[in-house]
Amino acid sequence: MKTLITFISQYDPIGVKFKHPTKKDETGREKTDNFRRALSIGDIHTYEHDGYQQEISDGPALVIIKDELPDKLIVIYSDEMKVKQENFERTVKTVYRKKAVQIPVIQNEYVTEGVHEFEAMYKFVEKILDREDMSNGDYILNITSGTAQCQAAMYFINFIKDYHTRLARVDSPNGKKTNRSNQGAPYFEEVVLDDLLKKQTAEKEDERKPEIETGEKLKNNLLQRTYKDFILKYEYKAALDILKANPDIISNKDDQEKSKKALENMISVFQKQKVLKELAADSKLKYNDTGEFQKVLNYYLMIDILNRRGQVTDVLVKAKSFAEFVIGNYLFRKYERYVKTTSKGFKLNLESLNNDEISEICDYITQEIKKVNPKGSFGRKSDLMIHSFRHLVIFLEGRSAIVTSTQKVTELNSKRNNVAHGLAEISVLQEELNELVKGLKKLVIAAYSDKKVYLYQEYFDYYDQKNQDLISCLK
Repeated sequence: MKTLITFISQYDPIGVKFKHPTKKDETGREKTDNFRRALSIGDIHTYEHDGYQQEISDGPALVIIKDELPDKLIVIYSDEMKVKQENFERTVKTVYRKKAVQIPVIQNEYVTEGVHEFEAMYKFVEKILDREDMSNGDYILNITSGTAQCQAAMYFINFIKDYHTRLARVDSPNGKKTNRSNQGAPYFEEVVLDDLLKKQTAEKEDERKPEIETGEKLKNNLLQRTYKDFILKYEYKAALDILKANPDIISNKDDQEKSKKALENMISVFQKQKVLKELAADSKLKYNDTGEFQKVLNYYLMIDILNRRGQVTDVLVKAKSFAEFVIGNYLFRKYERYVKTTSKGFKLNLESLNNDEISEICDYITQEIKKVNPKGSFGRKSDLMIHSFRHLVIFLEGRSAIVTSTQKVTELNSKRNNVAHGLAEISVLQEELNELVKGLKKLVIAAYSDKKVYLYQEYFDYYDQKNQDLISCLK
């Protein structure tokens, strides 16, 4: 019996992109239109009426299924991907009926947490395989779908355990670099899915084939590719795990050690919030003989990478704390008479302000807060938080860059609170997060405007440059 074990990704079972053959975007390429959370049959008809062509591509799991036609599917859904189950099963049945082959047994597995943790995913896959009769079957593991940690777990279990499984890797519709040309969707309505499947069959089948790799001689090449993929996705812990277990993927011993130290340095930022060694050692970044600016720059870079990884919750939670820290320190440095530090954060400096000044500030901040929250208020003993911080800056110096750069932080604050203090679904567009992170960069520059940007400009590209350095060691 042939069995495929696969996680489900945002691109499964199929994706579609709308491209206009004559209209051009600002780069001179064919104009594309990206839908958001839902796609109705009416939307498709509108796109067609407006002259857009549809590029329909199979997700990684479906590419493997069409090529291998397994007898059994073990399908692993994360909480986020469970919504795709109906679409996936309907698509599989359509494929098998078209090929006049018996529909496979579908065994669904659900992972509720840990999809970004290698050990958790390794143990999850291991339990599934341990339940199977591995002595009498052909098992294929899809190492393209799922998070980087899911892919790493699928890969490593093939070599750590004596399972003799096969590994299937699928290139994206646009080549090996990215799958972005195959725009995924959380869920297609039944009529939309059927329409896309019918058009794909009638117009052009996705002719990609999976790369099935087995045997020790292919292990090193696959390891190098997987290691490189993780680095380019900023998944440094997964990359380090590969390198430690397989140091020979880098032939030069000095480069091996250099790469390990570089990865450990970056991992320490995300695990322990340590300052990158290069930043800590750069005397140009000292601020008032302290390491404050190094910490601020380091934290901003961490948020930037978390955003690139797609870790929405972390970005929302950390962005507010970061903005409050930067603004608080800015006010304390520039307006020490108005602001003081406490063990819990920042407050008005009641010891240096007179009662009239305190009342004027509190009344102004309360008035501004009530514009969006009629029940809100700010008292003389209130902690300064993101909204009151920004209002205080406006009170002291007008609508400066400190205020404009943190506009997105306040706009997303309610969503941030829902995520941080509850179980609310995250409904933030990537464009909003990108704008948020860009604003934080402007905040850093504005809050430390007395430090010339050219002194630290290079660090904004730190992780991308390190990625290239690490990849160059593979040659």
